[in-house]
Amino acid sequence: MDLYLNHLSTFPSHTQLHVLKFLEEFSRSLSATLEAKAVVVWQRLLEGPLAALLRDSCAHTLCAQAFGVLSTVGAKVFQALPSHCQVLALSLPLSFSRDSSVHRSVRASAVRVLGVFVSFSCLAEDSSFLVDCHSVLLQCVACSCQQVCLQASWALGNLTETLSLSPLLSPLYPPLLEAVAAGLREKEKVGCNLVRASGNILRTITEEVLRTCVSSVEKICVHLCKSTSSGSMKLRWNACYACHGALSNAAFVSSCASSVDQLLAALCSAVVECKNFKVRTNAALAVATPLLYTPDQFVRVWCAVCRALLLSEQLTDFSEYKLSVLLRSKLCWAWFHLLSVLTQEALDAVEEACDRPALAGQHISDYVGSLLREERAGEGGTDPRLGEVRRALDAVQSLGTGGYLELQCVLKNVTDLT
Repeated sequence: MDLYLNHLSTFPSHTQLHVLKFLEEFSRSLSATLEAKAVVVWQRLLEGPLAALLRDSCAHTLCAQAFGVLSTVGAKVFQALPSHCQVLALSLPLSFSRDSSVHRSVRASAVRVLGVFVSFSCLAEDSSFLVDCHSVLLQCVACSCQQVCLQASWALGNLTETLSLSPLLSPLYPPLLEAVAAGLREKEKVGCNLVRASGNILRTITEEVLRTCVSSVEKICVHLCKSTSSGSMKLRWNACYACHGALSNAAFVSSCASSVDQLLAALCSAVVECKNFKVRTNAALAVATPLLYTPDQFVRVWCAVCRALLLSEQLTDFSEYKLSVLLRSKLCWAWFHLLSVLTQEALDAVEEACDRPALAGQHISDYVGSLLREERAGEGGTDPRLGEVRRALDAVQSLGTGGYLELQCVLKNVTDLT
């Protein structure tokens, strides 16, 4: 280690750059295997030449690479460092991220370090640090430099995950939502990260906070709807996941009825029409998230799930067979979820408007049969998915299916299996 520290201190810049690249990989592997030794190494780095390189923004290539090294410190190693090393590791990236005069590569690397640090569990309760990161990242995500903006959007995704675990910091949401709504119009990579951030916020936002930022939420929901059907598959996947987060929040569902309608409509289109099985699987999970549907919403989702079950058989590439099986499994789970929340009004509406569910009946029976076989072959208690099936059947039995003969037929086959 002394050799590398000496090279960082006294050798020419091109040699220092190679040493920093080595240290980045070395630290990543060291932190994962030898925590105690990694703490000693990192203390020597932060008390030695690495700190000097981190402070020297004029040598921007070396400074940016030094921040790359800092981003590999690891949560457990960071927590075990002396307090003065922790303060240095936090203050330098905050300082350079704020400073718009530093070179874009240095600022982007500093922002990335913050994105890593906000995910550390040991810093999740440090409200002062999180508030500082919130302020800095909002400034950076609006930066005209794409390199800085991209790193800031990624860091905001991590920050919102941490904030979602701390209800006391919910007052930070309104400016975040405003920044996300504005940033979603940017290039796709930035938008993809911000879609993830929006899902994290909408999953935990309270009704009180929602009332203060209705416009931003509506703009975000419009973009989520658009993103489920256009752009890269990663963007569509993230958009479906964000919709799942929003629809799992009872405060959002009860306060934003119009946006809920839009999201469900977009997800129903995605689960039926998208050619990518991973996107359709995420859409299937999302449409079956709410615990309460209006009759119109229920009809739309029910028909989409039944239709998607049929289309899941269509393969253009056999390598996607396992993905199609997973999709059918999630669609069947969604089918039973819908039964568990079925109301008489929804049943009447779906009987009149929807395709006959018997078309999907074989897939439903196969799904339940596979669960029973897995349960018999395994050890331990009942598969929780079978518990969901039985709860759905009990809910429907208490309601009755009236004259809906096709649904009665499917349910009889399932009941006979269980």
